[in-house]
Amino acid sequence: IENGVAGSTSFNLDLESTFRTDWRDRPAMLSVSAHSPDSADLARLLGLTAVPSQDPQGADITIHAAGVPGTGLDTQVVADIAGLTAAASGKLKLASSRAPDFDGTLKVTADDLDPFVATAGLAIPGADGGTRVAADGTLAFDGASARLTWKNGTFGSRVASGDVRVPRPAGQGWRLDGDLSVDTADL
Repeated sequence: IENGVAGSTSFNLDLESTFRTDWRDRPAMLSVSAHSPDSADLARLLGLTAVPSQDPQGADITIHAAGVPGTGLDTQVVADIAGLTAAASGKLKLASSRAPDFDGTLKVTADDLDPFVATAGLAIPGADGGTRVAADGTLAFDGASARLTWKNGTFGSRVASGDVRVPRPAGQGWRLDGDLSVDTADL
């Protein structure tokens, strides 16, 4: 699909597969690019809750995956959403017996995190605006939980490291667990 449009989002999609019942065991390639002048519009298009902004920030997402879906697609994702840039690289597995899983690296940067957080209808407590973020780490998810680890990331004027897990126990909502260390904190 070239020059597709959904709401304010334009997109391109290229998918190569055998389209047989055993497609998970055959080579495949997926390439997606999407652009929206309004990050909140794109988030809502993807099924996420987002709050319209007085000053909309744009969004660009590029995904490329190639390999055998059942054993792992080499996957790269680059996203710039409301000023937050995220780049992930790793293996995406689409096994028939469970939800998709991903294991790879993640790099996140923003000169000002506030517009991204505002898209979710939130604010950073105690922040005067202009919160810079830079963190490199790993990301893993398996449909029932996610895990994010990083060392010496900067969040505003703070340096933080963490090992954060977001499990979803059967029959319950998402939970937050893990370890977080910060160089200084005001309590």
